[in-house]
Amino acid sequence: MAEFGTFTSGSVLTAAELNAAGAWTSFTPSWVNLTPGNGVVSAAYSKFNKILFVRVKLTWGTTTSCTDPVRMTLPASLTQDTGSQEIVGFGQYTDTGVASYVGQITVFSSTVVGLGVMNSAGTYTAANNVNNTRPHTFGNTDIMAFEFTTRLA
Repeated sequence: MAEFGTFTSGSVLTAAELNAAGAWTSFTPSWVNLTPGNGVVSAAYSKFNKILFVRVKLTWGTTTSCTDPVRMTLPASLTQDTGSQEIVGFGQYTDTGVASYVGQITVFSSTVVGLGVMNSAGTYTAANNVNNTRPHTFGNTDIMAFEFTTRLA
């Protein structure tokens, strides 16, 4: 696991700890209501003491599918120290060659985040769950990409 120490104030950092700063560890996301099929997933995380950075990109294939709501579990059995419904990051959902849509990543439990999209149809921007037709009808070569940062327990 890429981890930049578990140090305290006044401790001496080792060369190995300093070299680990910014190192990324690849992982395979575990999904709820999303089947990557033959889509291409690139995912990695980095830990900096009790801060977790995660980045994920899914390029849809012909057999990729999802339903409502799409969720992803954290890598490596990590546990968040955050409240439910807290927005921890943002994403972009690309309808290849057509448009891109902005979304948010929201905490749903200590180990699960949800993919959402901003809906600007009303007076105020509102969050909706991502599904196979929201924010657009997903298909081959479309992209879901997001990054988030959260505190660990």
